[in-house]
Amino acid sequence: MKRTVLFSLLAALLLTASVNADDEPVKTKPAPAPARGAITVMPQAFTSFGAATLGGYLYMIGGHTGQPHHYDREGFNRNFYRLNLRDRRGWEVLPGGVPLQSVALVSDGERLYRVGGMTALNAPGEEHQLKSTREARAFDPLTRAWTTLPDLPDNRSSHDAVIHKGRLYVFGGWKLAADALEDKSDEGDWHDSGLVLDPNADEPKWEAVKQPFKTRALALASCGDSIYAIGGMTPDGMTNAVHVYDDKKGEWGKGPDLPGFAFGTSAFAMNGRVYATNWGGQLLSTAPGEDKWREEGTLTFPRFFHRLVATGDNELAAIGGVTRGGQLRNIEWLKPGVEGPKITSLTLPAPGDAKARQGVFFFNSTLYVFGGNNSVLDHQFEPENFVNEAYKISLTDLSAQRIADLPVKRQSFHTFMTGTDDRFAEKLGFAVGGFGHDGKAAITHGDIYQYSIDADVWEPAKLKLPAPLTQFGLGEHDGKVYVFGGLDFDPARGKKERFQESRTIWQYDPKEKDKGFVALEPELPTARRAFGGAVLGDKYYLVGGMTKNFEELDRCDVYDFKTGEWTKIPNPSNARLSPKLIPLHGKLYLVGGSSPTLEGFIRNTSVEVFDPATGKWSMLIDDLGENLGELQAFAYGERILLYSVHNDDNEIRLVFIEP
Repeated sequence: MKRTVLFSLLAALLLTASVNADDEPVKTKPAPAPARGAITVMPQAFTSFGAATLGGYLYMIGGHTGQPHHYDREGFNRNFYRLNLRDRRGWEVLPGGVPLQSVALVSDGERLYRVGGMTALNAPGEEHQLKSTREARAFDPLTRAWTTLPDLPDNRSSHDAVIHKGRLYVFGGWKLAADALEDKSDEGDWHDSGLVLDPNADEPKWEAVKQPFKTRALALASCGDSIYAIGGMTPDGMTNAVHVYDDKKGEWGKGPDLPGFAFGTSAFAMNGRVYATNWGGQLLSTAPGEDKWREEGTLTFPRFFHRLVATGDNELAAIGGVTRGGQLRNIEWLKPGVEGPKITSLTLPAPGDAKARQGVFFFNSTLYVFGGNNSVLDHQFEPENFVNEAYKISLTDLSAQRIADLPVKRQSFHTFMTGTDDRFAEKLGFAVGGFGHDGKAAITHGDIYQYSIDADVWEPAKLKLPAPLTQFGLGEHDGKVYVFGGLDFDPARGKKERFQESRTIWQYDPKEKDKGFVALEPELPTARRAFGGAVLGDKYYLVGGMTKNFEELDRCDVYDFKTGEWTKIPNPSNARLSPKLIPLHGKLYLVGGSSPTLEGFIRNTSVEVFDPATGKWSMLIDDLGENLGELQAFAYGERILLYSVHNDDNEIRLVFIEP
């Protein structure tokens, strides 16, 4: 019996078994079911807006749509949006949209209340003329009409508002008055007192409330007998202080400081607890009487100048805002306190024809995707199957945009980047090797193309591989680039010699460009291709794959960059071809690829994790529940990001896994 057939039989019979370095079976425990969620795409991206829920709908009003710190009268969201929370697909535009930033929107269960905000009077390109407003309005969803409330005693923006025991409270903020800013600066007069209004009184009237702070860009939340005022900025700089107002006593106390940066945060009370986020993307909670914040999870997209609101059923919505890379165009639905791994999915229209084997640069929350194959079937290698299209996918505004085409039609690149750690350096991506048609046959290539993200220009790189390669591993360590194994395929060499698997380790040091790639000793323990590889610490891990004569590899090898020595670790529960191995927080996560069964190779939808501290694999997720073929995977903040266009629906499928 051939080794490949025997291995397939063992794989089918021992689906829950793992083989360690000594080939002893080890049982793998089933993984707990992951929590699953989705992300909703907003009609447009904006920051510093008002949001509230009422009667099964989420309402959003105002917001800044322009570049940060650039304001003009065209840079505001003028729509008043409503999202049906039952299907989370039905968006409406309601009457009464306003071009206001930092406007507050709150609900008392019957009506919505819009309070204050800032607008710009200047045209694009002119000096800023920013003005806070005194407006206060109420919206009745039954009549879809706004009514006037008493104006604020003075102009106010960069504040927050909250309904507390039926009364409307406003704290924080400052006054910007364009006609009073002789120096044309954006500085305003900081408010040193809050306000309260009973909107249901016969004659509503604003009353002053003492406020022991001068703070803007803060967050308010009503919980029990208290109003929490969280974070923001003072005249002296950012603060993460928490002030707590007791409306019965009319007194302020101190709450626990919010961990991390709390400028532009948002907060909401739910089920007797106050929830807030920080710049790092942590979701935290506290409650009256507690002296610290409790970690409740993390956001897929860390954000600030967003809104956090409760939507019912122990769920929060983190809406819009801004993050590194730009303004966010999504709503993230959060379930605090859920244990175990979390999976969040997102689908976007695909702008091109590629279905598989694309090259990807991942930088600044953007996927730069290029080349690939236009078929979802295996082994489609005619000239028309290879593509050179390229586009960038923004994870902030959830858009896909064409960029300069790749100079060649090719698939199966490996990539690395330079200049990403230096804000002043040119950001260059390098597409290495790959597989494509040369006019006579589909063959492996050894040239390298470089892409300038800043200039949107491709050109051949001076650097080349020593030999044509595809299906290899690429890792970066201590400023150097390493290439492990791989395949050189050329049918012109004849049937016996067309497949040439490599055992070589090639090293490239950008500081010694003239040397190019240099071969290292010792070589790989065995020729290897189509494996999962990753750098973790001072080591490079190789998992799965194939060796000569199409034999699956049932061994995991580890290369030590410092000593040049090879060791082994146990195997995961299933052998895999073309998996992805992702390092995250000191562990390695194995995703994707295909595994052998009696029916042949099938897509592996489990996620396994290796912990170097214990030297063991464990099952994180038994089934992703996502049909993702030919996926790419990356570490993204606290999560693993999976990307795939391998489908007939012309969709980009993104999956975020929080271990």
